[in-house]
Amino acid sequence: MEAAITRQRPGHTDDRPMVARQRMSVEEAIKAYTINGAYQLRMEDEIGSIEVGKKADLIVLGANLFEIDPHDIHRTPVLLTLMDGKARHNKLPA
Repeated sequence: MEAAITRQRPGHTDDRPMVARQRMSVEEAIKAYTINGAYQLRMEDEIGSIEVGKKADLIVLGANLFEIDPHDIHRTPVLLTLMDGKARHNKLPA
């Protein structure tokens, strides 16, 4: 996701952006990884957004991607991973 937003390799802020005109906003990147990906798979009725009746496949991050520097996304910890509503990874503070 960081590379989609910055068009640079994560952690390599000195790199020249790859095809800089293809940069996405944070919102565009999140949609690309969620609802737009589901649409491409023709599964938007089952996955891709948080709605009643859809699979609960999601992650909780340790930072708000809209509030951090896009170059820090690769440092953002995943605190919780849910697959089909079941916790597969849980590092949420008690």
